[in-house]
Amino acid sequence: MEHALPSSQPTPTPNVDDPTPLVPPTEPAPQPFVLNPQWLLWGILLATVALFWPTLRYEFVNWDDSYFISNNPLVTHKLSWESVKAIFSTPVLRGYAPLTVLSFAIEYNLVGNSPTLYHFDNLVLHLLNVWLVWRIFSKLGLNPYSAGFVTLLFAVHPMHVESVAWASERKDVLFGLFFLAATDRYLAWHQSGRTATRSLYLMYGFFALSLFSKIQSVALPASLIVLDYYLQRPLRWNLVLEKLPLFLLSLLIGSIGFYFLHSEPKAAGEPIYSLFERLGIGGYGLTVYFMKLILPYEMVTLYPFPRVGQLPVIFYVSIASFFVFFYGVWLAYKANLRTVVTGLMYFMVNIAFVLQVLDGGQGFKADHYTYIPYLGLFLILAWLAERFVAGGQASRVYAVVGVWLLLLGYLSYKQVRVWQNGYTLWSNVIKSYPDSDRLYRSRANYLLSKGYPKEALQDYSTSIGLGTTDPRTYFSRGVLYAQYRKYPRAFADMTKALKLLPNFPLYLTSRAEYAFKGNLLPRQAIVNDLTRSIALDPKQPNAYRYRYLIFYNAGDGARALSDADAYLRLNPREPTMYLARAMALE
Repeated sequence: MEHALPSSQPTPTPNVDDPTPLVPPTEPAPQPFVLNPQWLLWGILLATVALFWPTLRYEFVNWDDSYFISNNPLVTHKLSWESVKAIFSTPVLRGYAPLTVLSFAIEYNLVGNSPTLYHFDNLVLHLLNVWLVWRIFSKLGLNPYSAGFVTLLFAVHPMHVESVAWASERKDVLFGLFFLAATDRYLAWHQSGRTATRSLYLMYGFFALSLFSKIQSVALPASLIVLDYYLQRPLRWNLVLEKLPLFLLSLLIGSIGFYFLHSEPKAAGEPIYSLFERLGIGGYGLTVYFMKLILPYEMVTLYPFPRVGQLPVIFYVSIASFFVFFYGVWLAYKANLRTVVTGLMYFMVNIAFVLQVLDGGQGFKADHYTYIPYLGLFLILAWLAERFVAGGQASRVYAVVGVWLLLLGYLSYKQVRVWQNGYTLWSNVIKSYPDSDRLYRSRANYLLSKGYPKEALQDYSTSIGLGTTDPRTYFSRGVLYAQYRKYPRAFADMTKALKLLPNFPLYLTSRAEYAFKGNLLPRQAIVNDLTRSIALDPKQPNAYRYRYLIFYNAGDGARALSDADAYLRLNPREPTMYLARAMALE
């Protein structure tokens, strides 16, 4: 190895008489710490995994999970081309999301009703969406820190917990995946000078998949026009015309979804409001979404509709929020605040369809509705932070944002744990809405399914005490009373259920059964109920059983034999009925 030779030049001797002070050699200035953008992204992904990892141990909850997964014949049927065709032609809960249902069917055929895989897949889809958000906002020109800020908010904001932790809300993370992928490909097409046709075709494909995952994705074409404005493309008709295939797809799938939404009757107890009342509901929801962006207070999983004709005054006042919103957009446009206009309009075009102005579901607003729309508002927050930092207030911005993010993280941590099971879910909502009768019924259903009949009975009674008009609550309490041999109470509850839903076969048969066991009606009146029930639905074994008993005890062997035969045709594996049939022959 070579070594450096000593210099042949003599070492200079300092001149002590020189008045010029000696200046030590200068050292290079320390470079500011710059975080590698990829490490920033990985940190966000790891934080997301840490937040949602507990969901892998959670149960299904008795709120749509049974309808979409465990008790859905479209899911539990063995996969085949026929079953796939049925999935794409059948709505679930008045909604059209066949690709989401197909994903459940694949999982069910792999693991059955074990919820771990369903939750794991939701988490994986959300992580992919986090990565896509990073890509999109980087393509939009945000610096790594601003893009990371938006991505972190998308990943862990408390209002997004519901979309990931709730198995049935696969709709959000799946439609979000294809919605964001389509947006990413659109931006790639734009950056190529609109020459990358492969990106364009991929955008169309991703958009179609998004539409089949959740109808909310119809907002993509309008969302892309908003991004065109942000990218300073001239707002001309060609922006609409180039997206004509997207609008046509939206119209086609949106029409199918609208048809299915109105092709099935509304659920029992679902309120019907006037258009003016719905405007108030929509305005109030819009206001709350803005407030919960900054401070997600009252984090509950369901916001029950107020009673028809009893909307609080704040709902009507909130109609003004629509005017305030668009006035704010106009002011931002006049001030050339392009980022603010973009963020507000991106939020509006994606939230407008779920403000419940046109139709409603079980609640007048929902956290998961904000999964994509909040991206617009996150962009505005990143822009504000950049402006304050550029104005020399970096330390204050970092302190405020840091504390705020810690608060959001804590609220998200708490909200994730709400989704452990049906009891934690409904107890959470009851704390905020203790006067909502349907919440107690839902918690009672969970308690009953887990073997806690006394606690379930108490919740059913609370629901009835709050004035429920849902016949299922009376039916369920009546069944429990019958289990405790309190037949007069069971009979009374079935009678009330029949007043709320006349001529329902199951209620008629159950009332006749309890009247028979408690000797509460003349035998002929019981026979009349059973005969009417059989006429409405001839596939009820119990109706034939109890009518058989009455006929047999009355000595009418011929009609008893007929009912025994009818029972055995429906339930041929019941040995006691074969004995009963033999007795009728004697």
